[in-house]
Amino acid sequence: MPVSDETRFKREQKIIEAAKNLFIERGYQNVSMDRIAENAKIVKATIYKYFPSKDELYFAVCCVVYNQRWQLVKPAEDNKTGYEMLEEFVDKFIRHAYDTPNMFYFVTNSNQELFEVIHLRNDIEQRIYERYIPLVQDAFAAYNNIFKKGYKDGSLKCFEDFSIEMYFLYSLRGYLLERVIAIIKFYKKNSESANTHEAFMQMIEKEVNFLRQDLLNKVRNNQGD
Repeated sequence: MPVSDETRFKREQKIIEAAKNLFIERGYQNVSMDRIAENAKIVKATIYKYFPSKDELYFAVCCVVYNQRWQLVKPAEDNKTGYEMLEEFVDKFIRHAYDTPNMFYFVTNSNQELFEVIHLRNDIEQRIYERYIPLVQDAFAAYNNIFKKGYKDGSLKCFEDFSIEMYFLYSLRGYLLERVIAIIKFYKKNSESANTHEAFMQMIEKEVNFLRQDLLNKVRNNQGD
């Protein structure tokens, strides 16, 4: 009996979700198709009907997770200034790192691992340029538009001959990645003590809040305040 489009879509999403949780937790190399099938509660042969290889499934997961991350951190435009939108973006980005450190780590590192996984797979490489790269480009374009709006409304400083947009993003992402790695390692070593977790997170949040304010102060245009 033929499978309906709706059933096929639901099965595909179920497989992607099961694989996503495992890839985020363990990384590409430490996840097998057997384990994904077990996690999805389906037979392995069914996975191969939808994804011919683990590479294909990993690529699908990367697309989904990258899009989910952008939906989590993108600011609402409303009637905000460019600076207010950037402030909202930073706060959501930080919240994402705190709330889902494994996902934050996965997305931040998935670009390199994705290209390492598929560098000999021309068929997947083509789809990366068709599906994954446009996702990244759209997110960067929306991010850059925050700065353009800030330059136009005067809420952000305009730096000549210096890509402050990329400096800002990579400084924020790089510093948070270091903190996220520390959080993941700490939680693995101290899984039982809630009090220890709270004290550790307070220290992390104090460090990150200092970075947040330092970065925002660098780009905020205070003229007229």
